[in-house]
Amino acid sequence: LTRPAALQGNLVAWTQQRAAAALALPSDASLDAAQRNQIRTLAVSLETLGHILREQGSPDCVAHYQEASGYYQRIGDAAAEAITHYNLGRAYDEVPAIRDLDAAEAAYRRSLELHDPDDALGRARCIQQIGMVHHQRFNEARGREESDAALRHARAAEEHYQQALALCPPSAVADLGPIHGQLGNLYAEVGQIERAREHYEQDVQICEQTGDRYGAGQTRFNLALMYSRAAGRAAAPARRDLLQRALAYARASLRDFP
Repeated sequence: LTRPAALQGNLVAWTQQRAAAALALPSDASLDAAQRNQIRTLAVSLETLGHILREQGSPDCVAHYQEASGYYQRIGDAAAEAITHYNLGRAYDEVPAIRDLDAAEAAYRRSLELHDPDDALGRARCIQQIGMVHHQRFNEARGREESDAALRHARAAEEHYQQALALCPPSAVADLGPIHGQLGNLYAEVGQIERAREHYEQDVQICEQTGDRYGAGQTRFNLALMYSRAAGRAAAPARRDLLQRALAYARASLRDFP
C-alpha cells in the first residue's frame, strides 16, 4: 500500500474496533445514536479508503465501497449509500483491471434508485454517467464495425445526456458544461456537426462564465478537430468553408491556453 492508503487503513482498523459491539448485534436490532454514529464513521473511513485506492488504480477499492455500502444500509442512510454506489460505478468504469461497463451501469442505476426524488443534481449526475457508459459502448461497437449496436448505444447515450441536461439545476454550471461537452462529442462522432457545434458553444460559454479559460480552449480545440475532420470528408465546394472554421477555432483555442 502507498502511505496514504496505509494511513487510511489504520483509521479503518480503529473505527472497526470502535464499532465492533454495534456490528455484533443482530441485523434487525435497533441501534442507539452512538452505535449509528460508530457504524457511520466506519463506513466513511472505508469509503475514503476506496477513493484513495480507486485513484491509484487498485481493484481493491471495490471491496471497500461494497462494505461501506452495507454499513450505510444498516443504519438506513440511503443518501450516503447512493453516493457509494455512484463511486462504485466509477471504479468499474475507470480502473482498468476491473473495467466492466455492465457492472458500472448497474451501480449507477442503483445509485439513481437510492437518490431522493427531489435531489435533481444527484439524479442528473447518475443519468449522465449512464449516458457515458452507453457512449463508451457506442465507441467500442463502432470500432468493431457493429453498426446496429453502435447506433443503439448512440441513441441511448443521447437520451441519457439530454435527460441529465433537462434535470440538472441551472445553477449547477460546473455540471452543465460537461454534459454539453459530452453531447458535443457524441454528435461530432455521429456526423451531426451543427448539433455538436451548438452544445460545444454552450460548453464554451459556461467555461467563460466560470473563468475556466483552459476548459474553453479544450472545447474550441474539439470544434477545430470536428470541422477539420468534416472537411476531409466533404466535397470541394464545402471543404474550404469547413477548413476556415477549423482554423478560426484553432486560433481561438490557442489564445485560451497560457
